[in-house]
Amino acid sequence: MNQRAWIAGLAVLATVLLLLLVFSPLSRHGVPSAASGLSKDDAKHAATLITTSASAHRTIDNSAVDISVGVSVAERDLANTQRSLTQKTNTLMGFLKAQQVEHLRTDALSFSPDERYQKSGPDRTVAYNGSVSVSFRTTPEKAAELLSGVLTHGASTISSTVFTPTQEQVAKAHDDLAAEATRTALDQARAMAGAAGGHMLTVVSVNTQAAPSIAMPASVAYEDRAPLARAAQAPIQTAAGDRELSVTVELVAAAAQD
Repeated sequence: MNQRAWIAGLAVLATVLLLLLVFSPLSRHGVPSAASGLSKDDAKHAATLITTSASAHRTIDNSAVDISVGVSVAERDLANTQRSLTQKTNTLMGFLKAQQVEHLRTDALSFSPDERYQKSGPDRTVAYNGSVSVSFRTTPEKAAELLSGVLTHGASTISSTVFTPTQEQVAKAHDDLAAEATRTALDQARAMAGAAGGHMLTVVSVNTQAAPSIAMPASVAYEDRAPLARAAQAPIQTAAGDRELSVTVELVAAAAQD
């Protein structure tokens, strides 16, 4: 073999070794090498990636309830409609502030004409309608009393009631569940590495996913004065219930043969 052929052979061999290094499974998955903290011996034998997942579940109480009610009026002219709606809304807001509710706000303020069709001319305005939505948060213990109280302090409808845990409850439960699921996934990875005759070297990545939690609102509407009066005579019974939370952790770890 002449010198030129020998040099060409070395070039081909170097190219093959470079391709093997770049496209090896460890390079693609970013498994740490000896330079990133593993010993040379561990880096030499790190040839396996282990993927495992674990879930943790917990039921937490609904400690808050979000309530939305509506105030509506109808008068012959716009000025009286505005005056009547303002009076009822102020009465309702004063009652709710005295009850020390949270997240109190008004939305969807609207005024609209009530028109009647005229065969021989343009539509005739017979009244003006006004409405506004009022929402607030309270505790389940006070919900029954407030649901009845709003109906005697200006509210015309109860649009929705949604029982829910607080943000602080959910955040704490999520952190606890993520830690629990991660410990379980780590134990599984160590067990899998041991069953294959090796040991776990390091954690490559941890991904956490929280399952969505959905609450179904309950709605009650009153369209005339008789049912409204009957409903306001006694507290409306409510049940707060609870909420199930779930967190899933997917863990990727590098393992080496003993």
